[in-house]
Amino acid sequence: MSIRVFFLLLCCVPAATAAPWDLSVRYRSPAYRADVLDQSLSTQFPVGSFLELNIGGRLSQSHWRPYAFSYLAEFSSPRRHFLWVGARLFHLINTADQLATSQILFHGQFHFAVLQSLHFFLDGGWHTQRTNLNGNTVLPVFSNASLLANNWALRVGFLFPVSESWGGKLWLGTFDDFEAYNLNHPFIQSEISFSDSNRQYTLFARYHFALGFGRLAEFLLGGQVRFNLTTPEPNLLMTSDTLS
Repeated sequence: MSIRVFFLLLCCVPAATAAPWDLSVRYRSPAYRADVLDQSLSTQFPVGSFLELNIGGRLSQSHWRPYAFSYLAEFSSPRRHFLWVGARLFHLINTADQLATSQILFHGQFHFAVLQSLHFFLDGGWHTQRTNLNGNTVLPVFSNASLLANNWALRVGFLFPVSESWGGKLWLGTFDDFEAYNLNHPFIQSEISFSDSNRQYTLFARYHFALGFGRLAEFLLGGQVRFNLTTPEPNLLMTSDTLS
């Protein structure tokens, strides 16, 4: 299946299920590859009464030339509750370096209001990563991996719901809504969001720390818009599941 067909099918899911969907663009310039633009599309919708499914795809370009594509699928309990758990599969296909990486993440999050305009959240878990250095396979790498690594995952931070339409977020973590990193490569991220009746706009900035051998510091800027094609969503600034 081509990347264009995958994104086309992904676009049809929220339209068919009346689910919200997220479009995100971010810019970064790591030392090993200059001027990287990541474009992602994802959607989340209920599966029965006790599960939600989040699926998404991300296309990465360097100097406007695609070099990597990744996709994810995550099952979780309803994220509107103060406590929820999830299990995620993430797969990266790097066509430039001819390698593929798969991650499986198990995590759980709880959040609560410290004050009316200050909310705290803590998300922790464990992930395993398998890398195939002998080719960029489309299917996840479950066996015959060239490299295998296991690590803990953590993100902790605060939300600042200033009003019904404005809010902010500041958090420290080792994984986002797509990818998990090891504990030697954490990042801090700040966000500001504005929402109207059926969409939310978010601007964010991230800085990756270099705490271990082989890791490089990295600065990232991006924006995201969340659409709801039918009925309005509840106030998204009051939730902690809109991490980029």
